[in-house]
Amino acid sequence: EMENSAGNKKKVKGIILIIFIVIIVVGVGVYLLGQSNINYTEEQLEEVALGQIPGQVVDRKTEFEIEDLAFEYNFYIRDENNIMREITVSTKTGAITYIEPIGDD
Repeated sequence: EMENSAGNKKKVKGIILIIFIVIIVVGVGVYLLGQSNINYTEEQLEEVALGQIPGQVVDRKTEFEIEDLAFEYNFYIRDENNIMREITVSTKTGAITYIEPIGDD
């Protein structure tokens, strides 16, 4: 029975290793697909954002949107009324996917 238990532990470790490798391969594949979906530069996306909310970009962040398999830029803009606004633009479509309503804190 001792040998059998050691064999089972080896099988479980092997299965866990395979699952781990599959997760990594899928993750890398999704990331690379997201990279291949980048159709617009950061500068182009900033122009789109500033076209919607005129002002000064004070910060930006990149996020991966799993539903679209694409990266998005979040631009934080101090608008003409000195109010901080957040706007998100897709690197895949160049479209605005989110605008934080004025007054949301």
